[in-house]
Amino acid sequence: MQLILVGGAQRSGTTLLQTLLVNALQSPNLPEAHILSDILAAYKRAKEFGNKTGYFYAADDDLRAFFQSFAARHVADIVARAKPSAALLLKDPNFIQVLDEAEDLFPRSVRIVCMRDPRDIAASFVQIGQRQSAATKPGKYERRDINFISKKVLASYQPLLRAPEPNAVVVRYEAIASDPKGALEALARDTGLDLALDRIDRPVWLD
Repeated sequence: MQLILVGGAQRSGTTLLQTLLVNALQSPNLPEAHILSDILAAYKRAKEFGNKTGYFYAADDDLRAFFQSFAARHVADIVARAKPSAALLLKDPNFIQVLDEAEDLFPRSVRIVCMRDPRDIAASFVQIGQRQSAATKPGKYERRDINFISKKVLASYQPLLRAPEPNAVVVRYEAIASDPKGALEALARDTGLDLALDRIDRPVWLD
């Protein structure tokens, strides 16, 4: 079973890419994989606090083995329930924060990151604020707090940009939206995924 993980900043096109891929893979369309994301985040946190973690798991291999069994059990439960045919696609924007941990626990997985122009992400957040009902105390989106939005975007992409070698395939939102078939053809070449593209000639979900 091929495991595919899709992450990226919020409003960067992760849901759009998930929709395209589940059509191309004929894979089940599942909710955001927040449980797996939290498992990977817990593994990351355990490694960062080695002085505490070492009391429970003296060796890095022991810590990795624990989280591998934990994460693998969760993925096996998803497979048993969703019954994918050849590939299991899981999406959560927060996967972008734990790419190293995902590679460590699932070395054969395909990790994909959606990247979008930060200005368009900010505009999308502002639109969310405009759609939200008026509140007594407006939130950061309603106030168009660009500093807050910028920090969210930076926190998402900074670890990837600082990595000496990317451990994920980057897909641009602009390419997906303007030429979904061409973007998937390029993704198939970069990842080795067998994508059926005959079902996306009329991408009505872009509406």
